[in-house]
Formats: sequence, C-alpha cells, structure tokens
Amino acid sequence: MRIALLALALAASALSAQAETTAPRAAWVSSTRGVNVRAEASRQADVIAVLWHGARVFVRDEAGGFYRIDGYGVAGFAYVDRTLVSDTPPTPAQATQTAAPAPR
Repeated sequence: MRIALLALALAASALSAQAETTAPRAAWVSSTRGVNVRAEASRQADVIAVLWHGARVFVRDEAGGFYRIDGYGVAGFAYVDRTLVSDTPPTPAQATQTAAPAPR
C-alpha cells in the first residue's frame, strides 16, 4: 500500500512539473516566407494554414521537433526552427499580423 501511494505521489508531482513547463508563451513568426501550420506534428501532415511574418502565436508545448501553437483561429503544429519563430516581436514596420488558409 505504501509503495502504491508513493508511486501515485511521484506521478502527481511529475504531472505538476510538466504542467508548469508547458505554460503557453507568446511567439512571433519571424520568417518572411511564412510558416506552415500542420494538422499533426509531422512534415508529411497536411498544411492547414500559413502564418505570415509578424503573426503572434501562443506556443503550447514542443515535442518531436514541432511547436504546438494556436493563434488567429488556427491551432496546429509548426516545425521548430529559430529562424521561423521568435520569442521577440518584430518592429511595427515589419509586422503584418496575418494568417491565411492553406492553398488547395
């Protein structure tokens, strides 16, 4: 019984620590060519939208080389590349703050 309670306490502690590290954070698209937002965390997944330079998104977590993001009514996955998504906003002259549906 004690071992089961200890295991349960350790699991709860690990979940709590994970929740703290996955708090959403603001980020901005820094690529001038835009960033593909995909339906799944895979380069082969369908592109569901394109976020353009200056678009502000919220990064929910990072796994498998992808950010789980949302913003502008779009939720999906963007490939992790520091040249594509930045933690600092662009200057007002650079920002476009737009998103577009994926081309069909």
